[in-house]
Amino acid sequence: MYRLSIEIGTTFTSARCERAGESEALRLSSFARDLPSAQFVTGGEVQLDSLAETLRGIVDTATEELGEHPGSVEVTHPASWESGQLLLLWEALVLAGIPDAATRPVADPEPTTEVQLSPADYGERRTALVPAPAAADVAARTRTGWRRKRVWLVATALVSVASGVTAGVIATGAPQTVRTGEDPASESSSSAVRQPTASAAPTTNAAPTSDAGVALPTSNPLAAQQFIVPRGKDAATQLSLANVAGVIGPRSLSNADGRNSWPMLSADRRTIVYINDVAGTIRAMAADGSGDRRLIASPEGCGQITRASWSPADQSIMVVECRADGRRDRLLVIKLDGTVVRELQADQPRIEDPMISPDGRTVAYWAAEAKDGPNGGSIYTLALDGSSAPVQLTDREAGSDADPSWSPDGTMIAFRRRGSADNFNVYVMRSDGSDVRPVATGPAVEEKPAWSSDGSQIMIISNRAESGKSGETYDVWVFDVNGGRPRPLGLSANVVLTPVWSYR
Repeated sequence: MYRLSIEIGTTFTSARCERAGESEALRLSSFARDLPSAQFVTGGEVQLDSLAETLRGIVDTATEELGEHPGSVEVTHPASWESGQLLLLWEALVLAGIPDAATRPVADPEPTTEVQLSPADYGERRTALVPAPAAADVAARTRTGWRRKRVWLVATALVSVASGVTAGVIATGAPQTVRTGEDPASESSSSAVRQPTASAAPTTNAAPTSDAGVALPTSNPLAAQQFIVPRGKDAATQLSLANVAGVIGPRSLSNADGRNSWPMLSADRRTIVYINDVAGTIRAMAADGSGDRRLIASPEGCGQITRASWSPADQSIMVVECRADGRRDRLLVIKLDGTVVRELQADQPRIEDPMISPDGRTVAYWAAEAKDGPNGGSIYTLALDGSSAPVQLTDREAGSDADPSWSPDGTMIAFRRRGSADNFNVYVMRSDGSDVRPVATGPAVEEKPAWSSDGSQIMIISNRAESGKSGETYDVWVFDVNGGRPRPLGLSANVVLTPVWSYR
């Protein structure tokens, strides 16, 4: 089992195979170990189909060279890429058959050019995609040593935009069949979703999530483009694993009875913690859905746990919202073994939607004087160590502001604000309550914001129809924080609850 690392730069793209502590560059072209990124990025625009073919070709080449599929894939991209380019990258990963590949921004990799092509090489045949060999053939070739005599290449020439050269995967040094653009069988469809060829069966490990204080089920981490969202009907919802690319269907993770909601991700994205409303308990599972078990019962005197937030800075603690008939709501700081650390003095009868800041020092929530009124009120922050009084960020009537959500850098808070009886909009403000501005508005319901890990995009739940007005079902929508048209992900359901993308 090995890890395949694909490094996309603004000029060059390279790949490395890592196994048993050793790393070796994968040869991708006849003139160097790199490919020119111009074959799938033109004028700063990512060409979806070309990028998908390149990624698929690199995976197939690594599979041929090492005799097995990679156990995991990581794709790095230029730190300068914006959200639109990232969305195309994530969609290309799905089309390439590696939807679970991890992605992260980095500086451009250094080229590793070895041999310069001759002028005649620039006019060579048009490059075409060769089908990946069957697994049995790969194993047979590996046993006979034939693989070591053969050099698999991803491209044979520099890409010339003027001449329209494209790149795929070819083989040299052995008889082969090359499909050209005129061969219908060689055409790839960007609408077809390929089955994963890597990370198809995440491995559950025994090691606990770092610094949690208790052993938690873990698996391979979720990629940056993946998120968890509770969906279902009425009082029965299950957690679904979905992809922001929106071209692959969700996969159900939980199966506990009743409403499963309020998913939280560990800092390493290997563990999911969530609330089961029927039992009023907190449960834990690995990021791939395995090892689902009860983690925390409601602490004595808490009543029912209705909301929670897992500290990204101290994975051993979380804040839970406690509710019981005939008394004020409470905020408790607890350990993951259920031990109560302290009660936070929010000083309001109604408290909901707590979320710990990225630095682990502050919790944001909304509160209202009316215990049984509509959801919403004013948004507050409170020191997690209980050293100071609540700080009011917005001053609104009961039923107004709710769903506070910290940006990953802790400088902004997104929230929903009631416009009318059946209308909610999403706003963002600075963490001190200043510079409030709308980011998703309209006549429909827009609520429950969640941030991307880089803070450039926000995910919301909305019932907007194509007309922009309220529809009958809810879906997950994604948009750029600084503007842009919201995009639905095709996860429509009667009930769609608060998702988690980066953390909660």
